[in-house]
Amino acid sequence: MSTPSDHLDRILERLTREWLNGSVHYDFWRRLNSLAKDEPDLVAVAPEFFESTSYAHIDAAVVRLNRLFDTSKGAVSVYELIKYAHKHPEAFREGSPAEVSDAVREAEKAISESKDLLDRFRRQRNGYFAHIAGEYFHTGRSVTDEHPVRYSDVIEVLNLVGRVVNIFLAPHEDSELLPEVIGVDYAFEGLRDCLRRGVDSDDDS
Repeated sequence: MSTPSDHLDRILERLTREWLNGSVHYDFWRRLNSLAKDEPDLVAVAPEFFESTSYAHIDAAVVRLNRLFDTSKGAVSVYELIKYAHKHPEAFREGSPAEVSDAVREAEKAISESKDLLDRFRRQRNGYFAHIAGEYFHTGRSVTDEHPVRYSDVIEVLNLVGRVVNIFLAPHEDSELLPEVIGVDYAFEGLRDCLRRGVDSDDDS
């Protein structure tokens, strides 16, 4: 039979997975842009491919982050985690009700301090990813012009998610979310090495 702790496990596992996926997309975007700057001869092999792939990764990171802060009814999100912690402090294995209450207040404060940033993310999702916003259609501008999300904002929201999840992991499992994504270095280095061998082989022929 499922317990409140089991349900909390599932919420934390899903949010952590989304955070990791968003982090991977962001890190690939960052590394592709560094590759274009440091080794432009590799990117010149297929410039359209690398440009479109780079945009796809940063867009995917923004979409993942919007999922984590989805306000839709029934959505598994950071808000759902906070609400569940407020209603079920007994679900936390390592913390007292007072400690869980402190965690709820700390998480709410962290999110409140980032309200403007999260609003920009939400507007971009609604007017760019979910549909073409009609209010901008005849102006020649877009939701990304009116409510820009900077690349630095993406890492800021990723850090916010990690902070909030860590706040609740402490009284639940006495642990923290890993701050680094495992496996991205190996995957990207393999891609770069393969491209380098191909480019060098063409130069030698």
